[in-house]
Amino acid sequence: MRKRKEVFRLFRVSLQVKVVLFVAFVFLVFAVPFIRYNAVQQQKEREDLIARNLSVYLDAFRKNVEGYASDKWGQVSTEGTSDVALSTTFSRDIDEKGLNSFLENIFGTDKKQKQLQRQIEVLRTAIKEQSRQQKLQREKEQKLLVQRQYMSIQEYLFTLTNIPSFSMAFFVDPNGYIVFHTKPELVGGKISQTNREILFKGYLPRLYFVRLQRSYEAFIPLYDQSFSQGIVSKEWQGFLRDVSEGKLFRSQSLPAEVRRNFLLIERFDEVYDRYFDVSGNLTLAGEKLKSKGLMTSSLVRAVYTLKQVFDRYKRGQEQVLVSNQMTNLVRWFQVAGVSEKEILQYQKWYRSRKIFTHTNLLKERDRQTLVFLDSVERYLRKYIEFSPKTKKSLWRTTDLLDELLKGYVSNRVAQDKVSKKKFTEEGYTAVFEKSYFVVAMQNAAESYLKLRSYRTRQREFDSSAIHELFQYLYAPYRTGTVAILLSIEDFERQQKAVELRSIDMAVFLLLRVLLLAWIFVRFMLQSLAKLAEGTEEIASGKWGKQVEVFSYDEIGDLAERFNAMSLRIAKMFQEVKEKSRMEAELESAKEIQNAILPQQYPQVSGYLFSVYYQPQTESGGDYYDFVEVGANRLGVVVADVTGHGVGAGMVMAMLRSALRTYAGGKLDAARVLKEVNPVLYRDTLPTMFATVFYGVLDIQNHELYYTSAGHQQGILYHPQERKIRLLKGGGMPVGMVESSIFDPEIQLYKVGLRQGEFLILYTDGITEAKNQKNEEYGETRFYEAISRFASTDVHGMRDKVISDLLAFCGDAPPTDDRTMLIVYRA
Repeated sequence: MRKRKEVFRLFRVSLQVKVVLFVAFVFLVFAVPFIRYNAVQQQKEREDLIARNLSVYLDAFRKNVEGYASDKWGQVSTEGTSDVALSTTFSRDIDEKGLNSFLENIFGTDKKQKQLQRQIEVLRTAIKEQSRQQKLQREKEQKLLVQRQYMSIQEYLFTLTNIPSFSMAFFVDPNGYIVFHTKPELVGGKISQTNREILFKGYLPRLYFVRLQRSYEAFIPLYDQSFSQGIVSKEWQGFLRDVSEGKLFRSQSLPAEVRRNFLLIERFDEVYDRYFDVSGNLTLAGEKLKSKGLMTSSLVRAVYTLKQVFDRYKRGQEQVLVSNQMTNLVRWFQVAGVSEKEILQYQKWYRSRKIFTHTNLLKERDRQTLVFLDSVERYLRKYIEFSPKTKKSLWRTTDLLDELLKGYVSNRVAQDKVSKKKFTEEGYTAVFEKSYFVVAMQNAAESYLKLRSYRTRQREFDSSAIHELFQYLYAPYRTGTVAILLSIEDFERQQKAVELRSIDMAVFLLLRVLLLAWIFVRFMLQSLAKLAEGTEEIASGKWGKQVEVFSYDEIGDLAERFNAMSLRIAKMFQEVKEKSRMEAELESAKEIQNAILPQQYPQVSGYLFSVYYQPQTESGGDYYDFVEVGANRLGVVVADVTGHGVGAGMVMAMLRSALRTYAGGKLDAARVLKEVNPVLYRDTLPTMFATVFYGVLDIQNHELYYTSAGHQQGILYHPQERKIRLLKGGGMPVGMVESSIFDPEIQLYKVGLRQGEFLILYTDGITEAKNQKNEEYGETRFYEAISRFASTDVHGMRDKVISDLLAFCGDAPPTDDRTMLIVYRA
């Protein structure tokens, strides 16, 4: 270690060099990042400007595309489907007309069949005539329309080339095929998977601006205008607002009864979907039940009623099942083949009032969430048949999805049916792939099932799962996405040029700062050298050395404080000498005091003794003693002299000497204190006196003759009685007043000591001890400790009582001497 220190001294660096290096370090740490931050901010401002320009271009492009709505360019025909997308046969209230219509769908009527046949014949004739007259005209108009649209949008894309750092602009269809491009040879190709994911995740009709690896991309999705203005879109926008405002899925879970209700409802829906389709007609499985005579009109009527009740419950309208409805539900489950064990479980829940018994369980925020889940479910079941118990690959789309998709204009054709040249020249607006829409519906149903689990158990998802659902819901209605790519190479070159200029400026500034720092430190060190010389003289023993520094700054203040410190050190050195002398005297007083206190306990047959004594300072004012009064008699004394230190110790010594002098042969303890009082009153200061408890123990008769001179009352405690008895007190302190006043106040008392009984004497330092909250230990805690720790092992009893005291006081310092004396008659 010594060698290492010597090596370090060889490389000693002056303060001047250190300050210069520190200034350079601070400059590099703070100035250079600031310059870098300034360059980044300039780039960000440039990007923001470009983003604002792109927003204007893209908004104009969207309006341009929507302007072709009258020509039905890229428009999805949702006639007869959009406005009823969120309604089903069972969304109405229970009424006889609706029930009869539902039964007619299943069992049929002759009148209905004849009416349908007439309608079919009329439609067939009209369609044949209309097709013959309009076919050629429609084809001609459609071809001209496509050509006009293609050329117009293609020209518009080319106008975007005026944007600074422009790279390319294109329009892609939902499948990822490029429909229009500023580079015509790219039309018909497919964009990269990375770009496709970016375009697909931005599902809301607003501007998105992202940074790719080598470019910036601004894009905006376009949707069919009739969808954007329809009921479904508006309802979804409302749900999305609720999500952003935190109004949906606010609870961690629904109430327990509500979750059980939905377990039953989901089981009912699962069985129902097996035998009825979305329009309320019988499936093949339902037809089999009907042929067997199990699907009766009364059973169908009951199922219809239950379906309506459960549909309302799913929309947040709490319901109560009456007994006959529960009976019908059990009958339906039995007919549908639900296991007996499962049916018994539902019946047990119903009898124990655990399902469909209580209302007012749902909060308004829970109802909003249930409305959202029900609305999405009814929408999805129009277009896809799905179940959590079947594989995703087995989920099938309904005929309504085909109706939705066939509304696209005729130029949406499969790419493999059109040549590359024809695709480019004639400008087909999209490439239709049904699998895209089917996968979107399947993914939406999968996301919905994850969210639906909230109805039966605690939520296990976050808001991102809700946005994922809407991402798939919006997919079938997207007509395409317009995107613009900007190169970032120009931005990077400009940023590097700014950084290089900033670095040159930083180096120039650094050199100037270092030169000024060197001059300043050189001047400052001249004054510091004088302070160093003064420090060396003080170290050599020249206390009070003064240094003259003519500098009106912090160094001048330092010199003044140095001079003041030098004078204080000289003064403190003298105080240390004086303190050392006083400490030596206190140590001598402590040794004397320890010498006059009893060194061992008296050996008395049938009695045990134990003492705890802890002075606050080196020389304490508490005093205890055992005095030989005569044959079979032992004097016991505990006293507390006012004050602490040497003076209290001297008074304690005088009290001990006088008490031992007058105690010999006297059984009358009061007489002894009366003889001691004049001695202390005469030979001590008026402010010095002592409280004393003095008793003479008659060992043969087991009696205590005692008196008290203003001291704490003695304590008698017998473990069998578990009761504290206080000895009589009173009197005035010894040495405080003349005998004419003192003697009348001092009385002699007698008390017998029973076998197994404890006598405890103490000073006020025990009961008045305080903790850090300034609370006193107190007599109550002291009495409880005596009762709790009383033992024939008097030393162990002493230690436990004192431990309880110290635990109460904690880290609070003692404020008085502490003494406790225990006498036990064995």
